[in-house]
Amino acid sequence: MASSARRPDLPDAIVLAGGLGTRLAAVLPNRQKVTAEVAGTPFVVRIIDWLAAAGVRRVVLALGHHAGEVEKIVTGRAWPGVAVVAAVESEPLGTGGALRNALSRTASDPVIVLNGDSFAAIDPQALVAFHRNMRAKLTMALVSVPRAGRYGVVETGDDGAVTAFVEKPADAGEARINAGIYVVSRAVAAGIAAGRAVSLEREIFPAMVGHGFYACGFNAPFIDIGTPESLAAAQTFFAARASGGTVAR
Repeated sequence: MASSARRPDLPDAIVLAGGLGTRLAAVLPNRQKVTAEVAGTPFVVRIIDWLAAAGVRRVVLALGHHAGEVEKIVTGRAWPGVAVVAAVESEPLGTGGALRNALSRTASDPVIVLNGDSFAAIDPQALVAFHRNMRAKLTMALVSVPRAGRYGVVETGDDGAVTAFVEKPADAGEARINAGIYVVSRAVAAGIAAGRAVSLEREIFPAMVGHGFYACGFNAPFIDIGTPESLAAAQTFFAARASGGTVAR
């Protein structure tokens, strides 16, 4: 029989959930994409459920576009033993700026950071352990997908150190991609310029290559809700997950 003991507590988590979601405007007009119901449950709730089960005890939602819509959904629910709070930006700050804006609502070092519009069924405990064992400053979770061209390929050395990013190679087949889940040292997060738009992907990550930036690979399914097609696929993914079934990646 599986143990019912609670997993060790993890660092605070910041969920980046303030994007405009322009590619979803046709199916989610005037809505924040993380509020999309996926197999009957708002996507943001699924993310918090997963973090709570993994051992996160404080979740900060980095909000912007339609922040009130997200807050209303979360306020109507409770996660025993987990504090869920919001950090709302007054203007679009990008992924890096949103992280910096939300940092004051956290207390841990490092912090877990994740994109609010994707899900990878990795083990956050293993990701944090890898980060600490490598004495990393920044650690990215990687997953393999059969068609990587839509995303971007992450290249690493034998020790897991990130060496390069290949942006959306048109001819890419199966390859390892950024899963949108990171462990970030407080010093790195605090070093992001405050009060202006900053991109993790275009500014922070390239600058960190060769400076304590590692990646940890997982054999785990990955889904995102960034386009109408992937949102539809997410419905099947989470319906199968709820029923104990499996779906093709």
